[in-house]
This record gives sequence, C-alpha cells and structure tokens, in this order.
Amino acid sequence: MQLFLNVLDYELDDGPMLSEGADSLVEQHPIAGRVFIVSVGSIITLHLANLMDERYDLLAQSFWKRLRKGR
Repeated sequence: MQLFLNVLDYELDDGPMLSEGADSLVEQHPIAGRVFIVSVGSIITLHLANLMDERYDLLAQSFWKRLRKGR
C-alpha cells in the first residue's frame, strides 16, 4: 500500500508524470526506449513477486547494501 501511495504522491506533484517521461524517452529512442521501459517493468515485477534469485536481484542487493552501511 505504501508503494502505491508513494507513486500516487509523485504523480500528483507538479512536474512531469512518469508516463510523460516514458513518452519523451520513446520519442527520442523509439526502440531502445520501449525495450528499457519493458525491461525495467519486468525487473520490478519479478522483484516484487520474489521470483528473481537474490544473486540477480539488483534492487534487493542495493537495499541490503544500504541497510548494512546504515548500521
């Protein structure tokens, strides 16, 4: 729920929406932009569903690295 609220807060803030940023990326780089968007979406989905092995989950690795530094 918190993730949804954070995204909603970002989208309601003044400035470009996520979809506008994606549109700009696709306009500048039609193929690479779409590949990037789908790839990032897939990585986030696999991470959130815990379907990616921890060795390859860069989001989890980054989180744990930051958490260890904070100790």
